[in-house]
Amino acid sequence: MRGEEATIYCFMSDGELEEGQLWEAIQAAVFYKLDNFVLICDVNGQQIEGYTKDVMNTAPLYDRFTAFGAKTVSIDGHDIQAIKDACRTEHPGQPLVVLCNTSPTHSMPFLESRRPKLHFINIKTPEEIAEAKAHYESME
Repeated sequence: MRGEEATIYCFMSDGELEEGQLWEAIQAAVFYKLDNFVLICDVNGQQIEGYTKDVMNTAPLYDRFTAFGAKTVSIDGHDIQAIKDACRTEHPGQPLVVLCNTSPTHSMPFLESRRPKLHFINIKTPEEIAEAKAHYESME
């Protein structure tokens, strides 16, 4: 709004989208044509209280952000290059929303049985520790 050249990036998760002030902020960003604003949203389908569809369903996110007037892109959030490319999407006169579809248990199948309560888990059995360690070492 000040006419500065900086790009503002906001990172959030779909669990936060039940809050009304987010939608007011997107509406304002569209109204003021803030094309230097990029919202990157981790869409993993859950929040601290459970699945987003059960707590406060905000789907369909792509359609909602588009209806508000934001340029919206939906990608595989596990693909770093896709995130980089999406952030370069042209969006003159509009804020950009990048919906990063992810799984909170990506590459960690032993955690799948603990969904949706993944915010407070302990990896404690020797098997879980070995699997988690192998996973992170493979990422190096």
